[in-house]
Amino acid sequence: MFEIVWQPRVVDLSGRTGEVFYKATEDVGRRRVCNVTTWGMNSCAVATLQGWGSYCAVNDDGVESFFNWLDSNVDGDWSPREFYFLLSTRQLKKFKSLIAFPNVRLRDKFENKSHGPNKMYLYRYSACCDFKRVITARKDKV
Repeated sequence: MFEIVWQPRVVDLSGRTGEVFYKATEDVGRRRVCNVTTWGMNSCAVATLQGWGSYCAVNDDGVESFFNWLDSNVDGDWSPREFYFLLSTRQLKKFKSLIAFPNVRLRDKFENKSHGPNKMYLYRYSACCDFKRVITARKDKV
C-alpha cells in the first residue's frame, strides 16, 4: 500500500530520510504522503514525519494502516515505533483523522515566531500508546 523512496545516507549522520508514497496503481499514479527521518532530532528514540503540505494524503480509513506500515517498514535496523510531527493551525482541519487516531497525542502548542501569527501543534504517535501527563514545574519558580 505504501513505499519509501530513500535519499542517500549522509556521512557521519545516523539514520536516513525518505519520502513516503502510496504505491501507484493502474488508475492512480504514485501519491506522496510525507517525508520521514528515521533518527528524528538526531535520536534513535523517535522518527519525524514532515513535509505534509496543505493536505493529508492518508485517507480517513487508512490512518491505522499507515502507522502500522511505518512501524514495521521504516527501517530494517531500527524500530522505535514513535513518530513526531508538527502541524500548523491551517493544517489541523485537513489532518483530523491523523490527529484523532487513538495512538496520537498533542504534546505541545506554541506560536510560530518565524511566519506567524499562527499556532504550531507538536504531536506524538506511539505504537505502545504510553502517554503520561507532561509535568512542567519549573525549579526557578517559588
